[in-house]
Amino acid sequence: MASVIKIGVIDDDRMFRGSVVSWLTAETKIRATAFPSLPEFLAAGSAPGIVTLDLHLGDGSMPGENVRALTAAGHKVVVMTVVPPKQWIGDVTAAGYDFAAPRRRDTKAWSVVAAVLAEGLTYDHRPGCGCSRLPSFRPRTQAQVRVRRRAAERLGLPLSVTLARRDAFTPESRDEQPPSPSAGKRDAT
Repeated sequence: MASVIKIGVIDDDRMFRGSVVSWLTAETKIRATAFPSLPEFLAAGSAPGIVTLDLHLGDGSMPGENVRALTAAGHKVVVMTVVPPKQWIGDVTAAGYDFAAPRRRDTKAWSVVAAVLAEGLTYDHRPGCGCSRLPSFRPRTQAQVRVRRRAAERLGLPLSVTLARRDAFTPESRDEQPPSPSAGKRDAT
């Protein structure tokens, strides 16, 4: 039995909020709950895998502060808004510049997104930026996530490291290297 994906919706527009919840819950494997403000969401103690947030809430709160409050509480944030001022864009790109949401009924793809975000990774690929770095890899299928989970267990690495590898079992130059045993030893002389 597949697990249920929980999504929190924070938007001050009652009609939009209700429509988004109806749209998301049309798929039986998605549960969505809606709140008109960030304080009400946080007070409810809800623990969704993903939170959608309107940047322009009518309470005068600052979008960057709202995103920081949600991420500090352990939530992964997807921004859903209409034409925000440009200064807000860079302040709230928690999932990454290159994040593209899967189709709404594709629960398998949403579970992959949730796994990537839960490990603190983002979708910042930046190919062609001139820095000669390879684009970051992110898994696209549940099978790719399963292979990377097995690799993390077998190799004793954090899942975030293996999720970012093109080949789960092959080290890459950008991997975080575990400290060497000799690094902790110092001469007593």
